[in-house]
Formats: sequence, structure tokens, C-alpha cells
Amino acid sequence: VQIAGLGNYTGRNMAGVQLAGLGNYSSTDMQGIQLAGIGNWSSSHMQGVQLSGVFNISRESSQGLQFSGIANISKSDIQGLMGAGAANISGGDMQGLLFSGLFNIARDDMQGIATSGIFNYSKSFQGIGFSAVNVNKTFQGIQSGLVNVSENAQGIQFGIINYAKEFEGVPVGLISYY
Repeated sequence: VQIAGLGNYTGRNMAGVQLAGLGNYSSTDMQGIQLAGIGNWSSSHMQGVQLSGVFNISRESSQGLQFSGIANISKSDIQGLMGAGAANISGGDMQGLLFSGLFNIARDDMQGIATSGIFNYSKSFQGIGFSAVNVNKTFQGIQSGLVNVSENAQGIQFGIINYAKEFEGVPVGLISYY
């Protein structure tokens, strides 16, 4: 257990609990709980819980629960429950339940339920997506937004504008183009 008014640093794997007024930093893997007023950073994999006022960053994959006032960012895959005031961003896949005020972005695949105020984007999406704009190369499931765009879609699209090069399912919208 590490408790500090300003910040905590571990030069090796962190396993346990870090509580800090400003931030927590783990130079390798983080397994446990990090709570910080500003941010939590893991230079490798994160497995556990990260709660912060501003950001949570994992230089590799994140697995578990992350809540931040601004953003959750992972260079690799994200799996679990993520909530952010602005954004959830993954350099790999996202899987789980994702909530953000502005956008959810996965460079590769997204699976689960993704809700955001402005934008959901992934190469491939499987699940339920709610946002003003949903953009995916391939989509399978339910999309609900003002604009839904996909090259290959399978499922249900609810929107003012729905577009897909290939579509199998039910389009519900003012303009649906396939």
C-alpha cells in the first residue's frame, strides 16, 4: 500500500493499492487499485481498478475498471468497464462496457456496448453502439445515432442517415442508402 499527498512511484511491478492527491506511476505492470486526484499511469499492462480526476494511461493493455474525468488511454487493448468525461481511446481492441462524454475510439475491433455523446469509431464493431455518429468498416449488432456509416453492416441501424456499401438487416431512418 502506498499513500501520498502528492504522488506515488514504483520502479517495478505494482501489486496492491496506490492512493495519491495528484498521481500514481508504475514503471512496469500495475495489478491492483490506483486512485488519484489527477492521473494514473502504468508503463506496461494495467489489471485492476484506476480512478482519477483527469486521466488513466496504460502503455500496453488495460483490463478491469477505469473511470476518469477526461480520458482513459491504452496503447494496446482495453477490456472491462470504462467511463470517461471525454474519451476512451485504444490503440488495439476495446471490449466491454464503454461510456464517454465525447468519443470512444478503437484502432482495431470494438465489442460490447459503446455509448458516447459525439462519436464511436472502430475498424470492426460487434454489439450495441449509441452515439451521434457511429463509423465502422464492419458492423454487426445495433447502431443508434444521427449518422451511422459502415462498409459492411449486419443488424439494425437507427438514425437520420444510415449508410453501408453492403447491408443485411433492418434500416430505420430518414435516409438509408445501401
